[in-house]
Amino acid sequence: MDFSPGAPPKIEPVSIPCFRTLVSIKGDLDAIARSLQGLSAKTEDSDPDARIWLEAEVSGDDFLNDLTERVQAMVAEAGLDRAELLRVRRRRRGAGQGMIPREAERLEDLNPEEVFQRRLALEELDPERMSRLTELFGQILAQVTDPSAKAVHSEKMIQGQGQRGDML
Repeated sequence: MDFSPGAPPKIEPVSIPCFRTLVSIKGDLDAIARSLQGLSAKTEDSDPDARIWLEAEVSGDDFLNDLTERVQAMVAEAGLDRAELLRVRRRRRGAGQGMIPREAERLEDLNPEEVFQRRLALEELDPERMSRLTELFGQILAQVTDPSAKAVHSEKMIQGQGQRGDML
């Protein structure tokens, strides 16, 4: 963009290069292996310097404690030397009858208040203590997210108003 006084802004499109491509692969281990082989064939014809980020979502009921290592081995077997495996997630198919899958229940999708409230709900505390903990959490969160709240809290601590023993 070019801003000259007295003239309308001049906008020139700029091409943005793609340094890395993110590829997301989903399925059981066999489907992921096939997808990696297909990806290997596609990348042979592309730029030899192009890097690939991989994300794998493995479906299945088996508990595999070495799941990441297995997928990493599949990447190596497929000859994807320019690929970096960023994340391997497990998706269970039959988690049980009556259980409703809650996709939005990932920690990264929740805000701090929701995480705190859900964790607090797991505790057996009297309502007064829950209310006090919620209030204190709100204060802490405000201090972490708002620089002016830190200054107010520091002033109270200096004046002796915020003693540790009277917080709970």
